[in-house]
Amino acid sequence: MRCRQMFTRPVPSGGSRRWSGYLAAVLLVTLAGCATRTAVPALPATLKYADFVYPAVPAALRQTPGAERVDAGWRYLQNDDLRGAEREFQAVLQRNPGFAPASAGEGYVQLARGNQDRALTAFDAALKAMPDYPPALVGRGQALLALKRDGDALAAFESAVAADPSLTSLQPRIAVLRFRNVQDIIEAARSAAAAGRLSDARVAYGRAIAATPDSAFLHRELGVLERRQGDADAALTHLRQAVELDPSDAASLADIGAVLEQRRDFAGAEDAYRKAASLEPSAELTARIAAVAELAREARLPAEYRAIAASQQISRGELAALVGVRFERLLAAAPRLIC
Repeated sequence: MRCRQMFTRPVPSGGSRRWSGYLAAVLLVTLAGCATRTAVPALPATLKYADFVYPAVPAALRQTPGAERVDAGWRYLQNDDLRGAEREFQAVLQRNPGFAPASAGEGYVQLARGNQDRALTAFDAALKAMPDYPPALVGRGQALLALKRDGDALAAFESAVAADPSLTSLQPRIAVLRFRNVQDIIEAARSAAAAGRLSDARVAYGRAIAATPDSAFLHRELGVLERRQGDADAALTHLRQAVELDPSDAASLADIGAVLEQRRDFAGAEDAYRKAASLEPSAELTARIAAVAELAREARLPAEYRAIAASQQISRGELAALVGVRFERLLAAAPRLIC
């Protein structure tokens, strides 16, 4: 309105050169002022940066001086006017350095420019003021993803969804990052195991299982590793968990049999070997079954018989035990004598 009045106000007659110069100066200043008051653009029909999250000003902060310029900055940003967006966000931050929405907006401007490090700094500044601010958490995750820090990006995205469950569009990205993260952990575990760093491998397998507790193969690999370390109890726990998750896991059943055989639980070992053989028959399993079956039978023999091998001379009781064991089948098959 002031611009219009300047052009419509009548010029006094008989003006001098001084008046003309003065009027020209006023006009230039006024025109400059009018030129700087350009209208904030409307949001485009298709957002330029659709994966950015609008840095909404919380209700408690809406009365903050300059808060309305955050929306203006967002409109400039989505019109790909990065200088205009930065001008608006910086104007807010100059008056309120800890204003989280403006810091988040500045972070998105830097992301749009490809300055991931500066973007991360801006998002961290926003989160310092508001630790659970979803737009800053999402932006931080995007910056970290661009910096190939997938694990940290996953944590940021998960925190964003926890703070704002309506951010459902993040779920596919979170699922992919979780899968990649587990893959990296598994590779690290296997590499550590191959290098003989069994304790490091065990810790890595534990992390992988914590992320995907229903993965039968992870329980089996950890069980095998624990068996190598001599931790039979832990090995049995994870091998049995593997079989519970995947009843067709013949390899875990065979490993259970081997652990039980080492612990002289021959009956349990035989049962595990037989279950493994029913799934994947092999000559090795057949031999193991026969061996532990014989060991189980011997374990059930009388103590006197088992002591014969260490005796220098045989007592009557030991002789009776020897005859009973060696001729058990013949005596069982022979007809009873009728006295």
